[in-house]
This record gives sequence, structure tokens and C-alpha cells, in this order.
Amino acid sequence: ALTLLNVDPSGFPLVESEFYAFDAAGDQITGLTPNDFTVTERGIDRRVVSVTCAEYDPVPISSVLAIDVSGSMEGGHLEMAKLAARLWVETLPQNGSQVAVTSFAGESFLEQAMTEDRPALLAAIDGLTAQGDTKYGPAFLDPLTGALPVAGTGRHRRVVVFLSDGEPTDDPSENWIVQKAQEVGAEVYCVMLGIPAPVKVRTIAEQS
Repeated sequence: ALTLLNVDPSGFPLVESEFYAFDAAGDQITGLTPNDFTVTERGIDRRVVSVTCAEYDPVPISSVLAIDVSGSMEGGHLEMAKLAARLWVETLPQNGSQVAVTSFAGESFLEQAMTEDRPALLAAIDGLTAQGDTKYGPAFLDPLTGALPVAGTGRHRRVVVFLSDGEPTDDPSENWIVQKAQEVGAEVYCVMLGIPAPVKVRTIAEQS
């Protein structure tokens, strides 16, 4: 997989960009040269002047995948979320990084506690089914199964990835959620499927 970022056209016609290149196992591809790339602009081949590959040394993380399994997720949205979760697990560097899987509808569920065991994580993801309401409060804050308390069990940099396709049917306090995120030292990243991010979700992500 090749990911471009920070494209800089300020020196046009010379354009610079950073990139990440990984193989199917999630390992960094190094030793790339200009001959390994093809760049076109409106169908016209452009010359790649130089390529520099720096060593990628990822920091271990402890992440929680908090996946919406409410009724509205049934079908395509749940399959999209499960695909994203599988890719997260499969491409996570094998450097001590951990993952936990939680799900939520009217309440929250701990599908898999924090672990480095990829087969166990993938099995937990594959077993998710849709049901019920969309309550953000338990999803984040339930003391046993909420994403933030579960994140607090992690050994490394703590990250929560929250995937949902709907507005909450409860009225969670984003201030309490942000306070808990700060308490456990977790960064929250929210991925919305099919709808713009609600204000509460944006607030939680920005303030954590």
C-alpha cells in the first residue's frame, strides 16, 4: 500500500510529497528508487526526480476499536466497519502494540480484552452482529466495557477509534467523556459512516 501525504506544490513545476509504502504484511518497503514510481498528470507522464526512504520506527500503541452494532448498522455499514477493523488489526506493527475490541448499541460489550493475539481479535470482529439503539454514554464510559476504561488497561500510548453511523439516542455529556479520556490518557479518533460527524463527536475528538 502506498499513501501520499503533505503534497507540496509551492515549487511548481517541481512537486514534493511524503509517502508511506508498506507490503501486504504491513512491513515498510525500503530501498525504493525513482524507477519504482510512475507519476502522471492529466494522462501525461512526469519524471520522478528523486526518492528518499527514511526508516520507519512506529511507536507501540494500545488501541480500542469501539464499533457501533446498533440496528442502523445492519448490512453495509457494519461490514464496512468490520473491514476497517480487520485491516487495523492485520496491519498493526508487531512491536508490542495491543488492540481491544468493544461494541455498543443500547449498552456496551467487551468483545476482546487488550491483547496482541491477532487471531483472537479477528474472531471477535467477525462475530459482531447488529441490534438495538445507539447510546454513546455506555460506549465510552461503562466502567467495565466502555472504550475509555478499557483503553486504560493498555500498556502503551492509548488510542480509541470510535466507529458509528448514527446520532446517539441518549444524551451523553461530551464533557464527561473528554474528562475520562484525559484521565486515562487516551486520544479519541471518530469515524462516521454515511453521515457528517455530529457536534458531540467532533468535540470529543478535538478535545481529547
